[in-house]
Amino acid sequence: MEENMVASANKRFLLVMVLCVLAAFPLFAQDSAGGAFGRFKNESEMYYISVPIDKVYLHQLGYVVSYRSGYTQRRAFIPLEWFSRANGKANLVKIPTGNVWPYLVVYYRNGEFSHVVLNIKDSLAHQSWGTIPGDLDLSEEFKIDELRIP
Repeated sequence: MEENMVASANKRFLLVMVLCVLAAFPLFAQDSAGGAFGRFKNESEMYYISVPIDKVYLHQLGYVVSYRSGYTQRRAFIPLEWFSRANGKANLVKIPTGNVWPYLVVYYRNGEFSHVVLNIKDSLAHQSWGTIPGDLDLSEEFKIDELRIP
């Protein structure tokens, strides 16, 4: 009887040890992959800032985007040449009819500007579109190499 109790205790101990080892596998997998429990060894060098757009204006040189940063109204100027494949600094996404409000996403790589994605309503009749006078000279504002969103 004593031998049965010892054998039973050994089996329970062995079962508990196997369960502990199996339970630890996901922790090691997360650590090696840089996941939630890891040390983020493979942390991305990219990050983004997304802001809702108040108004977007089409100009002959590009897009003027009006947005809020805190309590301050700001403007971003996105030159049309940024949307060419050769330049590749900007992408335009047209949002179909629905509840999604237009927004701007600016991507940075290692703290430096990478590219921008302008998500705008497809219809120019949408309230997010505005008009600016055609004779307004904005040529200096569109002479930029990068976009910074404060």
